[in-house]
Amino acid sequence: MVGSLLASDLGGSAMEHNEQLTQIKVLLSRLDSGTNVDAGGVRLNPTNSYTDLARACQERVLFFGSHPQLLGLSCDLPEPGSFFTADDLATRILATRDEDGRFRAFVNACRHRGVAVEEEERGTKRRFVCPFHSWSYDPKGALVGLPKEEQFGEIDTSQFVNAYSASIVTFGEVPLTNVICISTI
Repeated sequence: MVGSLLASDLGGSAMEHNEQLTQIKVLLSRLDSGTNVDAGGVRLNPTNSYTDLARACQERVLFFGSHPQLLGLSCDLPEPGSFFTADDLATRILATRDEDGRFRAFVNACRHRGVAVEEEERGTKRRFVCPFHSWSYDPKGALVGLPKEEQFGEIDTSQFVNAYSASIVTFGEVPLTNVICISTI
């Protein structure tokens, strides 16, 4: 079904489910026997498959924009206050472990001006500070520091929480608690 969905979404022809299963069985048997996986002849792919910017954008949205994304493993956040940044997706992410030991993730941007609140790739911190006006956020993504607050007028800081929800990844019925995943959907 995924193959059919992807092929139709990308403007190609859909492969029948039975044909998918047949091809998977052939590939697996060749892997088991250590033989070369031969496509059965020369296949020519149009070069625009690799260079078409519109198709690349469509694929990025389809593959990365509509599914939860793996950020790392729990060992990447070994202790409360530890963090890492992820710039591989369309949105910059700051992943943290809060003081209660829970995984958190939020957009790595100040809600005021959009400047990254953390430039380091990884480390340990209690606060993430915007270099623009020094607004600071805790590892839960909440705005906790607002220097010169009187210059900004009345601000409801509860409106400035910047957190995504974290997902627990499962394999069948078994939770994979060491996998950090984020959903932007």
